[in-house]
Amino acid sequence: MKTIFFDLDDTLLDVHKKQIDPSSIETLQALHTKGYRLGIASSRPLERITGIPHMNEIDWDGYVTTNGVEVYDPAFCHLEDHSFQPDDLDVIFAFGQAHQVPIFSVGKIEMLTGIDPTVRLFMKKYDVVDYQCKPYEGEKQKLITYITPDVEAFYQKLKIQFPQYHIVKGGPFNIDIFPKGYTKLTGIQTLMYHWKEPMNDFMAFGDSYSDVCMIQAAKIGVAMHQAIESVKAVADYICPKDQSDAISQAIHHFKLL
Repeated sequence: MKTIFFDLDDTLLDVHKKQIDPSSIETLQALHTKGYRLGIASSRPLERITGIPHMNEIDWDGYVTTNGVEVYDPAFCHLEDHSFQPDDLDVIFAFGQAHQVPIFSVGKIEMLTGIDPTVRLFMKKYDVVDYQCKPYEGEKQKLITYITPDVEAFYQKLKIQFPQYHIVKGGPFNIDIFPKGYTKLTGIQTLMYHWKEPMNDFMAFGDSYSDVCMIQAAKIGVAMHQAIESVKAVADYICPKDQSDAISQAIHHFKLL
């Protein structure tokens, strides 16, 4: 097993400090030097990954982005691109407008269709600072996130309204919507095939709903200490403490370094 994938938010990236812990950077650099292949598996689009401080200090071998909808090689060339079509986007944005639920989306620019107290919490958590507040006007979008204080109730509405899409509870006040049939695991398998490696011969770190499939499929699945219970239930290892060097501790636990 020579391949390791990392979720970003609340896993590799501390969303409160807005940074990757120095111990994690050091550990990943050491893994790469030892010959391990390193990959990102995130619900973020590539544009919200490459700008994270210190990301370029790590030699990444591949990127699974937008929950598996887009997959890139190290040179940022597409291996997969299954982004929403214009007709899908029209319907998705219209539903948000009809229910007065703001949408955060990422395409060539970052957009918010409205701002309220819950949106401000979302903006703080995910470091949304360079954006335009405007209605959707037909732009190509890679990430669509509904923002609401009542995630569970709206999640159920979306599942009924949009059975043709993949609906994921992304956090305490956000729900992501993706083209159906693509997950972090399908993106990982695209890269494993590209690298001519066995499909499940990887290690994965994660904490949220979108990570369950990859944690379950991985040869070694690691749940962060604060992970939701469904991630912990399928993990091979749960980080014992919510602390900055948790990834480093897990890597040394399995004697990879």
